[in-house]
Amino acid sequence: MVDTRNESIVTEFILVGFEQSSPSTRALLFVLFLALYSLAMAMNGLIIFITWTDPRLNSPMYFFLGHLSFLDVCFITTTIPQMLIHLMVKNHIVSFVSCVTQMYLVFCVGVAQCILLAFMAYDRYVAICHPLSYAQIMSQQACVRLVSTAWFFGLINGIFLEYMSFRNPFCRDNHIENFFCEAPIVITLSCGDPQFSLRVIFADAIVVLLSPMVLIVISYARILASILGRSSSSVSDLEDPVDV
Repeated sequence: MVDTRNESIVTEFILVGFEQSSPSTRALLFVLFLALYSLAMAMNGLIIFITWTDPRLNSPMYFFLGHLSFLDVCFITTTIPQMLIHLMVKNHIVSFVSCVTQMYLVFCVGVAQCILLAFMAYDRYVAICHPLSYAQIMSQQACVRLVSTAWFFGLINGIFLEYMSFRNPFCRDNHIENFFCEAPIVITLSCGDPQFSLRVIFADAIVVLLSPMVLIVISYARILASILGRSSSSVSDLEDPVDV
């Protein structure tokens, strides 16, 4: 819907990602995505239940894994249920508030996942390269702080990206060529010049994706170096002559 009092202001969006698909194609996609969504929810739910209830899995690795599964549930639930509904109904209208909320959740959860994956790589590095200090470094308090840090940066970065996405009013076409409110598409519908916001979001995405990736690569590179160093040391010990 568009208000036409002083100027046209978009109050809702129309998702047109599947409008060109035939009913049979939409039905097939509905069954496929419903099956995949149900499987993902069941597997993540099982991981969450086991890691949070089984005392034998009371370790940092499973603590992080449970939170990662919870983030995965949040991420797919943000977009997939809406897509399934739109595959079956003709009304593809999404309110402005719903679109804002969906984009914020995608930003927030996506960033938190990236950071948590980096912390999980660091956990493996400490466990393998510093096993004697592992319990002290990766204490329960430290794990809680790391997970809280991932959520905090996700929330803050989500607010920043949300501001960049909606800092201009929307008075153009309200049709979104996708099955959910994707940031670059939504930004191009704003009244002002979208290029600045797009560049900022692109730069933010590079930092958010590359920073954890660098930490992950460094962690596993040091793990590999440590394992290879131990292997070569063991081989050298076996090859040394034994005095009798």
